Amino acid sequence: MQITANGKNIDTHLIKNLLIQGEKLSETVTFTVDRFYNGNDLSLCSFFIRGVTDKNEEAQQGLITQISEEKITLIWKISEFFTATAGTLRLEIRAVLLSETDESETLVLKYDMPPIFIKPSPVGSNTPMPSTTEQAINSIAAAVSDGLNEI
Repeated sequence: MQITANGKNIDTHLIKNLLIQGEKLSETVTFTVDRFYNGNDLSLCSFFIRGVTDKNEEAQQGLITQISEEKITLIWKISEFFTATAGTLRLEIRAVLLSETDESETLVLKYDMPPIFIKPSPVGSNTPMPSTTEQAINSIAAAVSDGLNEI
């Protein structure tokens, strides 16, 4: 999945309903951003994606970067922490300069992203399912019963 930023805005409509609760590394999303923004060379930055749920649970992950002359490609192999909770997930990508001397960081830029939705995973009651043979016999019996009722 490829998404291109428009300045500081990243349209997430392509991934709005892509993820299901509990998935682990099921999807890879690639964001393409401009290398230069407001005179800053973003190739010097580290990029992180952060997600916050409606329950205020937070996930964060570093992005893999590939740099060209004019663009930076950010690769997000979506971890299970982003899909742990069903519901709305608000996202942002942060470009950060990390100091080599005191390990501090300077936030250079945040990319605005509309929220996405993590679909709930079906939850069963752990009741044993009938065997496929039983299911087939029940389907045939129901079809025969329906046919007899029509006659």
